[in-house]
Amino acid sequence: MEYLQRIYAWLISRLEGRLIDIPYRTSPPLIMVFQQTANLIAGVYTFPAGLKSVFTPSRPINPNSLYIFQTMDFAVDVAEGDYLGAVSAAMNFSMYVQSDASPALREPIPLVKYLQRIPYILNILGSELLNESYPGAVSAPQTQGFMYNRLLGNITGVVTQTAALIGKTSLTGTMVFSVQEITDHAFIKDFVARGHRNPQAHTLQPGGF
Repeated sequence: MEYLQRIYAWLISRLEGRLIDIPYRTSPPLIMVFQQTANLIAGVYTFPAGLKSVFTPSRPINPNSLYIFQTMDFAVDVAEGDYLGAVSAAMNFSMYVQSDASPALREPIPLVKYLQRIPYILNILGSELLNESYPGAVSAPQTQGFMYNRLLGNITGVVTQTAALIGKTSLTGTMVFSVQEITDHAFIKDFVARGHRNPQAHTLQPGGF
């Protein structure tokens, strides 16, 4: 616990103390969850690349709002030891903002163990979409004629059905992020002015690996 607290303090310092000043009273906390299921086929559970799907429940990334991701969790619906003993091709997680072609993360998160409230600092600034030319647009939230961004995720890798997984016809991986949604315009203006707008430039890898 002390080790994680030191990591978290370091991550906060990398954001120049801006997390300390978050207007929490007007910034509702969010829990963003991503799940992906791989069915058993020919003795393996394959999480394919390119299978981007929305977080559940789907939440709009509202324009002119700032989203600061603070911690993340990861697990599969089997015991951790059974998962680790069955991974046959590296498991990773990638995240995308729905309107963008490039990932929101600098590089995929390696899912080399289960994670519990690991500090992971990332900021995303919401923007409006003026067209529907992106995956799943027809089901995206609409307000005043605008399509809003959403987050997409993709778990990739292969897990082999070992003896410990006999009877499991599918595996479901779950990512959970704790997020602060900030709508205070003064805070956002100051945050952007300090050069934090580009999320890829300020994505930090999780500690504890």
